[in-house]
Amino acid sequence: MVKKNKKTLHKFPSFQPAVSLDLDRNDAQAKASYYCEKAKVRNTEKSTKNWITKFEEFRVCANYSVPLSELNDVSLLQQQLVEYISTMKRNDGCEYKATSIKQAVDALNRYLVCHSPIL
Repeated sequence: MVKKNKKTLHKFPSFQPAVSLDLDRNDAQAKASYYCEKAKVRNTEKSTKNWITKFEEFRVCANYSVPLSELNDVSLLQQQLVEYISTMKRNDGCEYKATSIKQAVDALNRYLVCHSPIL
């Protein structure tokens, strides 16, 4: 005798109304933004803010009038960065170590990638 396969119908979960789906979508977006914010490294952001503040102070002392967020001339930006890096000194007047200079360059790069009209 051959057994016939009985097809069983699986019950699908009840469909949710559109309002509930929108709430789920909003909840998912809230969770996504929470985890994006959670993934940010506070020390990295602090370092970036620190080096940008020092670079802005240098720009004020060097009488550069165009704000960094509006600077759209590549050669002028390069000139300012070269001048800043070549004249960087600690608060006690000593030169920075190579690792500190690299951290400064990385911080400036992070800032410019997000805020510069050039990049």
